[in-house]
Amino acid sequence: MGNDVRGAGAGRHPVNEIAAVGKDCEFMQIYVVREGDSLDSIAAAFAVSAEEIAYDNQIPEPYRLALGQALLIPAEGEGQQKRA
Repeated sequence: MGNDVRGAGAGRHPVNEIAAVGKDCEFMQIYVVREGDSLDSIAAAFAVSAEEIAYDNQIPEPYRLALGQALLIPAEGEGQQKRA
C-alpha cells in the first residue's frame, strides 16, 4: 500500500471541499495527488484508513496513484459508518 508517487510538483496544495451527492450523502473532500504521496500518507494526513480511500475511489490493489489524480477523502470517521 505504500506506493509513492514520483514526478514534478513538490509541496502541499489546498484541499477543495465538496458535498458528495448520492444515496449516502456525506461531507467529503477532494485531494489531488502530489509527488511523494502514497495512499498511506494521504490516509494518515486525513485520519482515515487507506482502505477507505481506495474503496471510495475504486482503486484496486496494489493501490497505484498518479500525479494529479483527484481522490475523494471521506470526512474523518465517516468511511466505516457508511458500510456498516
